[in-house]
Amino acid sequence: MMRFPVRLTRAGWPFLAFGLYLLAALAITWPAVTQIGSAGIGAGYGDQFENARLVWWVDYALQHGLNPFYQSLLGYPAGFFSAAQWAQPLGYLPAVLIGLLTGPVAALNCWLIVELALNGLSAFILCRALLITPGKADSFTTGLAALIGGLVFMAFPTMQGHLSAGHVNVLALYGLPIYALCLWRITAAATPESSSDPSPEAGRWWWVLLGALMILVTATGDTDQAVYTLLPLTLFWLGAQGLTRRATFWKRAVIARLAGLFVLGALLLLPFFAPLAMQLNAPSQSADLQQGGWVTYSTDPLSFIAPSPFTPWGASLAPAFSRTVLGTNSAEGSAYIGIVVAGLCLVALIGRSRRRWQPWLIVALGAAVFSLGPFLKWADQPIRYTLGAAHSAQAGGADGYSSYITLPWAFFQTLPILNASRTPGRFNLTTALALAVIAAGGAAAVLARQSRRGRQIGLTALLLIVIGVDYQLFMPVPLTSAAVPAYMTDLAARRDVRAVFDLPWDDLLAAKDALYWQTIHQHPLIAGQTLRTTPVDPAALNVLQALLNGTAHLSGTDASGLALLDRAGVDVVIVHRSALPNPPPDFSRLGSPVFTD
Repeated sequence: MMRFPVRLTRAGWPFLAFGLYLLAALAITWPAVTQIGSAGIGAGYGDQFENARLVWWVDYALQHGLNPFYQSLLGYPAGFFSAAQWAQPLGYLPAVLIGLLTGPVAALNCWLIVELALNGLSAFILCRALLITPGKADSFTTGLAALIGGLVFMAFPTMQGHLSAGHVNVLALYGLPIYALCLWRITAAATPESSSDPSPEAGRWWWVLLGALMILVTATGDTDQAVYTLLPLTLFWLGAQGLTRRATFWKRAVIARLAGLFVLGALLLLPFFAPLAMQLNAPSQSADLQQGGWVTYSTDPLSFIAPSPFTPWGASLAPAFSRTVLGTNSAEGSAYIGIVVAGLCLVALIGRSRRRWQPWLIVALGAAVFSLGPFLKWADQPIRYTLGAAHSAQAGGADGYSSYITLPWAFFQTLPILNASRTPGRFNLTTALALAVIAAGGAAAVLARQSRRGRQIGLTALLLIVIGVDYQLFMPVPLTSAAVPAYMTDLAARRDVRAVFDLPWDDLLAAKDALYWQTIHQHPLIAGQTLRTTPVDPAALNVLQALLNGTAHLSGTDASGLALLDRAGVDVVIVHRSALPNPPPDFSRLGSPVFTD
């Protein structure tokens, strides 16, 4: 009987994993690789071109001797310092380096694909470490099972939802699994029932230093990750350890290392987060820090069992409620666990090693509950209840007391700093990591029952393919053309332009187009933003817009109106006609347009 001729060294597994995940990322984003510089990954409502403009701006600023963190080409004439941009450099700097060789759109697309693969690789490293049986060496089965865990994390529908919106910063999660590994090493790895490495090395200060560095990497990839991944992972993991492993957890050495981890992590983050924290706690905040969405961007409980209806196979197989809960909130509300992954998790949680995976189940459940937001939704609508309606009606009073069903995140949402977060659905990025770990444990148990390596490899390949197909959120992936109006090239040649004003300034899609078009014409914008919406005073922008669109008086003899526009530096007006109301404003008093698209 011939044995399957497979030999992999311990150091070779990560290279195999990264190559596999890179192929998986290309499949998830297909056909983006065929339009790498001509279309941006993400739907038309996404942030891909806003992020591409940021990539362009940093390259432009460095080449022209400007401060890349001070947006001198936005908010004309003063510009503004972007505390959000300063706080999350790892969300875009890797794409900036790629952009030195390519255009900004190609750079962003390439980095999105590589990010997915890196997320899978780091989750593979975590799963592989957790799967090693106590007292035994690494095994071939361990590596195969870890490959499955890494794919679950990188391809989880929550991850693909943010991919479909071009959220390059949200996908910068490659530090999170390594942070989780450090937490495990510090708190649980030295206990015989949970670790492959009972040696003193499991708790050395090396893991404290590495964990603090991973806090920095995760939070400076996206500031929101401090809330949506680092917080729940830490809270629920330590809670599980403190309650279930009191004999080993509440030791002075463990508590000292945890304190060192958090203090050092906070110190590393301080230079990046201090300016943003001061803005968030200022007596008056700019408009870009005041937007809501806590309920809209939370998860519907049905999302956990809602397969995607946006693929050729899902269109006919997905239940009707999938379109209800994902139709308008696929970017933030996708959280489908999947049939195969649920089965693998069940195998892990009822098997002999179930105690090893129970803390991760607590993490998954806790993060999932937080993702439901401050109020419970069902079929994408908040659930209301009424008390005392009948009694009030008999007394001739009102219909009673009506309210929503309040959930645990409602309390945290009121705390300082946390109240700036507005997308609870992102907690499912943490859910994804915990499920990946548990699923890897189940996969290891299933693969161990196969006596031959050939069968193990075949079963692993089958599981990877089925999970990938089951998790695919969009096929093909949403792509948006990167073409710009031809006039932008002509505008770039003009030297008499102080600033460009895009109308309507308060339409989010028009504002994103304006940012991207600036990469071609390279003139300052009256508005513009790096986060959510422009920080420029809305009152001033409304006055200029009213003067231009005819809702305020403007004529050739209106010296005050013309003087105001001239003082603001408005030399070119770009009207985004697709964003205008119906009927559109009358711009005829401005004369004939120099270009119409």
